[in-house]
Amino acid sequence: MTKQNALNLPFVTPTWTPLTLQGGWQDYGAPYLASSYAIFLKILFLRGVIKGGANGIFAQIPTSLAPSSVLYFKILASDINAYVSIDTSGNLTVYTTNNSYVFLNQIMYLIL
Repeated sequence: MTKQNALNLPFVTPTWTPLTLQGGWQDYGAPYLASSYAIFLKILFLRGVIKGGANGIFAQIPTSLAPSSVLYFKILASDINAYVSIDTSGNLTVYTTNNSYVFLNQIMYLIL
């Protein structure tokens, strides 16, 4: 029997695709999830915690999932002013003055 929620829709577990990190960034490790993305109901979700890299591009998503204009996300990080952008080519860029940790969990957007 398929489990369903209050809206009588079946529960679906999205497939998470690992991000290929670059620019010196690496997954933070336990107890945090590895950096990855998933699509659910036409929304792209990122998750995971990364550390140790430099400002600049830290990963890329497929161009078919990239936004039609650059998006900026204020994120939880060791730097209170940190943010991530996603450009029209799918480049994920981090801007921070402290690379101890960067949470990706609050990044999501509608794929048009």
